[in-house]
Amino acid sequence: MASGLCPHREAAAYGTWMIQATEAPAPATA
Repeated sequence: MASGLCPHREAAAYGTWMIQATEAPAPATA
């Protein structure tokens, strides 16, 4: 999930993915 390069950026991206996942199918490339 987190590669460790930019934890804060990946956390924000993951948060956005979670929000989108509640309304639409999860994208193949989070």
